[in-house]
Formats: sequence, structure tokens, C-alpha cells
Amino acid sequence: MKPQLKTLIKHLNTTGSITNREAIVDYNIMSLSRRISDLEEDWGLQFHRELKAHPVTGQRYMRYHVVSKQICAAYACNINAGDV
Repeated sequence: MKPQLKTLIKHLNTTGSITNREAIVDYNIMSLSRRISDLEEDWGLQFHRELKAHPVTGQRYMRYHVVSKQICAAYACNINAGDV
């Protein structure tokens, strides 16, 4: 599993959602949409996409919520154990 995917799964297991800004600033993941697609296609995770707007600036952004959080938690256990 790619290191960015491991990092992303750990984050999602903790918070349940992520935005592109969080991915870039916190984890240096430049293409969050590609990593989300990888998790959906290769690992079977499911996401709800929520288009939001900043309350002050009106800037639109996407927040990805993991739907299958139990599966995400199982992957995080495997990552922590070094099995994946």
C-alpha cells in the first residue's frame, strides 16, 4: 500500500472526513481526489462527497466523508500491525 494511502486511512479513521486543503497542508498529498479513487477502486472503501462553501469567502470545496468507517478502522488496524 502506498504511504499516502496509509496516512489517509489513519486520518479518516480518526476524523471520518477530509478536504483537499487538509490533505495538502497536513500531509503533503497533492491529489486527494486520486487517492480517494485509489481507496474506492483498490480497497473497496466508500465515500460521500459533500460540496461546501466557505462561510466568509464563498470559496467552494469538496469534503470527503468515509461511509464504510468500520472497514476503514480494520485497514487502520492492519496498517498499525504492519500486515498491509
